[in-house]
Amino acid sequence: MSDSIVLLGVGNVALHVAKLHATRCTIFGTTRSSERVPLLEAAGIRPILMTGEALPEQLLVDANVLVSFPPDERTDNAWSSQCSDCKRIVYISSTGVYGKITGLINEDSPVDSDDPRAASRIDAENIWRQQGATILRCPGLYASETGMHLRLSHLKIPGDGRNYVSRIHLDDLARIIAACFESEMENCTYVVGDLKPSTHLETITWLCNRMGVDVPGFADLSEVSPTLRGNRQIDASKLLHELNITLQYPTYREGYGAILAAAD
Repeated sequence: MSDSIVLLGVGNVALHVAKLHATRCTIFGTTRSSERVPLLEAAGIRPILMTGEALPEQLLVDANVLVSFPPDERTDNAWSSQCSDCKRIVYISSTGVYGKITGLINEDSPVDSDDPRAASRIDAENIWRQQGATILRCPGLYASETGMHLRLSHLKIPGDGRNYVSRIHLDDLARIIAACFESEMENCTYVVGDLKPSTHLETITWLCNRMGVDVPGFADLSEVSPTLRGNRQIDASKLLHELNITLQYPTYREGYGAILAAAD
């Protein structure tokens, strides 16, 4: 492991990576908001308050870099051009690049470049791929601080509930990112997910039963967020095999089960 990790963008993914590496190395993180500086410091991250596009000189040399901010062609171009001397780069993308494509998804599946939301993410992937980044296309992310278990009171089941959704616990994603940093890979693209894609109806019903609340009603797909309209089953077996990863939370039942148990 390099002596430093640089987090370009500090959201939930970066915070879980920082937690995993808190005692292993020095961690830096960018933010454009001075109000977020205390949050980063509390997480053991040395804040880099950005007022322009130029990152501090020498910061990126031989560092492991995690890129997890939303697609922004201007920032992606500016920051990627400064990463030529990094040790490893991991770019957090989304399975949203598959747009309207449904069914089983793996690394050989075509992306949906005709979908505007997918196209912007694909463009960002290509920018970072030019610097040798490993691209991780992630599905729904969850942990104690974020996930379906916090939204049941105002959630509607998308469509008839039969569409599939894949997910990954943020702790497992952090371990996957760490394995990417420690590997010799470059210019790899992987899909990420746990071992059990499930329908919205299955997952929500299980959660409601565990939490002792009523199963919510249904909403037409046109009425829900575009991120909830997909119908994809992510096959992450290639990633797990090549990185020799055993998931701590192989399905939503272990993941949400642990979250709910900790909250009792």
